[in-house]
Amino acid sequence: MDKTKKGIGYLINIGVTTCRLFRVNDDNSLKEDRVISYQASPSSENYFDEIITNIQDLVKTFPDSFLVKVIVDSKFADLFQSETDLKDFIREFYVKTNLYFNILTPEQTVRNLSQLFGDLSSDTAIINIGRNYVDIMTLTAAGKLDSTSLTYSLTDVQVLVNSKKMHEVLTEENIEYLKNQIKRRIKSGLQGIKVGKAIIIKDELSFMQEFNYPLVHNPNESIKEHQYIINFENYKKANHEKLFTVNFREELLSRGFDESKQKRIYGFKFGHLLLETIFELLNVKLIIPSDLLNIHGSINSYIYNVVLSGSTQPSHVKYFAEAAKSIEQLGAKITSPQFDKEDQLFPITTKSEYAHLKAIDDCDILFVCNKDGYIGRSTACEIYYASALRKTIVFWTDPQDEQSNKDEDRLYCIPHEHWNHIKIVGV
Repeated sequence: MDKTKKGIGYLINIGVTTCRLFRVNDDNSLKEDRVISYQASPSSENYFDEIITNIQDLVKTFPDSFLVKVIVDSKFADLFQSETDLKDFIREFYVKTNLYFNILTPEQTVRNLSQLFGDLSSDTAIINIGRNYVDIMTLTAAGKLDSTSLTYSLTDVQVLVNSKKMHEVLTEENIEYLKNQIKRRIKSGLQGIKVGKAIIIKDELSFMQEFNYPLVHNPNESIKEHQYIINFENYKKANHEKLFTVNFREELLSRGFDESKQKRIYGFKFGHLLLETIFELLNVKLIIPSDLLNIHGSINSYIYNVVLSGSTQPSHVKYFAEAAKSIEQLGAKITSPQFDKEDQLFPITTKSEYAHLKAIDDCDILFVCNKDGYIGRSTACEIYYASALRKTIVFWTDPQDEQSNKDEDRLYCIPHEHWNHIKIVGV
């Protein structure tokens, strides 16, 4: 992690087979911390219990002041037989962890990927390679996200090379043998995937520039991090000349890198051997290296359309404008209610009430403007409605205790997110 950045919390990304922990920096950027593989499979009786236990154990290690946020891969929803079963699990997860089990919609996921990587087509794959996993994300012709996780990883490649007691300087025969062994292990996992372009993340651009890969400027790319490309044949040639058929350890030592950086960069040798093999199987012709460290962006990703809820009584209504200003600074859009030029709410009518409920139907988040803790009955109704729709709910001031006699504190039982990392205007 960049030592100039201060950690303020963690983002937990729950998938079907693994849980990934990202450290949140004070600029809201994310840095992958670790990956936890589940012992149980989705068909196991204790699968959901294990996930809750893993999160409970994780949270115990975090400082009390840290933000903790959970996002869940959209595929997770398919594991439940009914919507009722899913809601029951969300409730159980919240009770046992005090965290909201926020399952991303496919639309949210695709939109976030498009913001990070530009307009994607069904001919493009995003590849995220780690020490113990390889994720490959593609879009179908219908624009829906499809993701594949390989059970073979960078670590497996390293074990394979070491088991054959090969020299540091590989021959072309060594390379072909290793690639054929890798293909035998990953070919079935890549069935049905054929793409012409691949975006590879995690400091790939910096690495290729550092070691003089023949990158070409892409004048058609508007995203800064993806303005360089390399065709597969040149990528393959550079891999062999700069990584595989040379003493790469000596090369790193000669550059004066410290021991930690040498170890990190040496991993690219095994990573590129695996990637080159994957590209051959997928028929990739063009590669776009990226320095992005993850597919999420920041802690504030996936916040697009927000509806504000709260009391419109004279003593409380001012909080709407305060909340709107801060939430819009995150890049989100306030879809309801509507404001005039003086930041005053338009008068409430039957038509506007219907439009407000429709906005809740379509929103990503319902933000409750209860800065002073007050929640009236109409606001409570909106909260229950949003909860029934499985919308993410955020309170400006969290309800305090489910044992409280105050009406608003009875909403404590509603699973919701905690936004203690966001400073609302005026606080």
